[in-house]
Amino acid sequence: MTRKSLRAVATLAVALTAAGAGAAIAASLSAAAATSPAPAVGAAASHPSLAAAAHPSHAPAVAAAAHPSHAPESIFQDDDHLIYADTATVTHVLNLLKGLGVDRIRVTIEWKDIAPDASSTTEPAGFDATNPNDYTLSAYGGSSGIWGPYDRVIELAEAHGIGVDFNVTAPGPLWAMQPAPVTTEYGTRPADHYQPSATDFGQFVQALGTRYSGTYVPPVPPPPPTHTTTNPLPITIPLLSPGGSTTTTTTTTAAATTGPLPRVHYWSIWNEPDQPGWLAPQWRTVDKHQVPDSPRLYRALVDAAVGGLDVTGHTLSRDTILVGETAPEGSVSPVTIAGHARYVNETGFYDAMPAMVFVRALYCVGSNYRPVTGTTATALGCPTSGSAHTFVTENPGLFYATGFAHHPYNFLFAPNVSSPIASFVPLANLGRLERGLDRIFATYGVNRQIPIYLTEYGYQTNPPDPYEVVTPAEQAAYINEADYMAWRDPRVRSVSQFLLYDAGPDTSYPPSAYDYWDTFQTGLLYGPGTSRDGRQKPAYDAYRLPIWIPSQTVAPRSKMLVWGMLRLAPKYTAQQALIQWRPAHRGGYRTIATVAVPASAVYGYFTTRITPPATGAVRIAWRSALGQTFTSRIVPVRVRSASSAAHQSGPEGSTPLVGSTPG
Repeated sequence: MTRKSLRAVATLAVALTAAGAGAAIAASLSAAAATSPAPAVGAAASHPSLAAAAHPSHAPAVAAAAHPSHAPESIFQDDDHLIYADTATVTHVLNLLKGLGVDRIRVTIEWKDIAPDASSTTEPAGFDATNPNDYTLSAYGGSSGIWGPYDRVIELAEAHGIGVDFNVTAPGPLWAMQPAPVTTEYGTRPADHYQPSATDFGQFVQALGTRYSGTYVPPVPPPPPTHTTTNPLPITIPLLSPGGSTTTTTTTTAAATTGPLPRVHYWSIWNEPDQPGWLAPQWRTVDKHQVPDSPRLYRALVDAAVGGLDVTGHTLSRDTILVGETAPEGSVSPVTIAGHARYVNETGFYDAMPAMVFVRALYCVGSNYRPVTGTTATALGCPTSGSAHTFVTENPGLFYATGFAHHPYNFLFAPNVSSPIASFVPLANLGRLERGLDRIFATYGVNRQIPIYLTEYGYQTNPPDPYEVVTPAEQAAYINEADYMAWRDPRVRSVSQFLLYDAGPDTSYPPSAYDYWDTFQTGLLYGPGTSRDGRQKPAYDAYRLPIWIPSQTVAPRSKMLVWGMLRLAPKYTAQQALIQWRPAHRGGYRTIATVAVPASAVYGYFTTRITPPATGAVRIAWRSALGQTFTSRIVPVRVRSASSAAHQSGPEGSTPLVGSTPG
């Protein structure tokens, strides 16, 4: 989602009721008329393993999660510093992420960055899109180093003990797109993500699957050219001179390898297909009604991508393959509401789609969660006849992917704040997505509760962005609460942080302009464009050692639940967490409880109950094997006086208590 559309949609959500939004969406779906046929579905027909997967009684075992319980692993994303940077910067950032306790990085594979002649509307003659070697031939407009940043990041991540999630997505080459109309709002064409060819995308994914199969040995390229790079980070980077901005000669390609490249076994298909900046059109007009169109397109993209992975050995039963990658919000309905026409409706096709509207149309069900039929089915690219089993057979990726990925942003509000719009899915309303998917799977006779992967999340702060409402201290508390909420949900398999460094401002606008800050400031470190560049936000410490106290006020001599996570501690090793308290107005911290966190609690999650001696503050401390002590953020706690009657909760008292076992 763009920053502006997120803000506008969130603002509208406060003013609208769920009933009104749902009624408008249901009306638009039921009024749809027939205009286009359903897309051809080829993956299950082309690959026997997928055909078997599509039959519930012959489905392969779903790929096991990378951890022994439901406890979520930690995913991190910062493409600017992991892909589009020199090797020294990538190495330094991976060192930081390892120190923060990150388990996996999410890496965006933008199709057009690798495809040859991406700006041409004509595919190169003789180009074999399934062959990774064809992407490196200069005759097709590529270069010897076109794969370099991706080879490099998986090799360096493997060396750091960090996993990799390849998110394969738009923008793509123009030769794989249909011509896009001009939008009246933006004045530009979404040319590189408009009606992408599923066939071409599947062939590209097949090339990726081949290259990162674990057996592929790349041809030795000629020596890459060197160029002068200025390090923009005000930090010391290994291999560079100490100090601030340092000029050095570097390359962006990985060193030539004589053996096979590492295998990638974790994939996610497309990014935010319910958002027009990633997939268009979102809607189309049928008999003067706006009808969802991006779900039809995405259904075909999933089918093609799963087929491309399957044929290269990355099967649904062997690899982690995620579908969805949905954003939480969208236009409430494709009509103008309260004068917000800019964000709600222009031509229709460039309006974001609410998550639940997208999911239902993706799986070809209506608001009653029954399969759509007749003209509505035709308009949504869904089958107009055949059994539920047939739809499952033709779409194995939708039903037997490892999990459904989602981005449960709630930028303007704390994680526990529910959206009044029933079709929106911020973190507080993740149950809407889970219940919807359960009803869909039950409709099609698939006895499965698909796991949920949260693969993008974060909070933007003021400073640096003067238009944001969340302070750096609130960001620190919110990401801790979000981790706690995700841990409580047995369906959730991953939590995520989007950006280590804030993105720099858009300098094509003057600093006084609103659009100057139309980038993401969700980092744990301040980014370029401010005097704070490179400094830690409070969220940095909060991320590596999370703490959450659901109710910060207790009666005298009563116990208080403390939830925590030793994210930065080594995995699969027994640890100790120290719960420390200090008085409200004087004195230092003292340990009031020691929690044994067993090796079986792989990611370091734990809960305990403490009795605060008096009103004051609580934190978690952890000592490394080298004797270094790390501490969490500080949480104020209150012990009521004996005469106090009513129970009161502190500012963190928003989430019900559950669970008491490390996991």
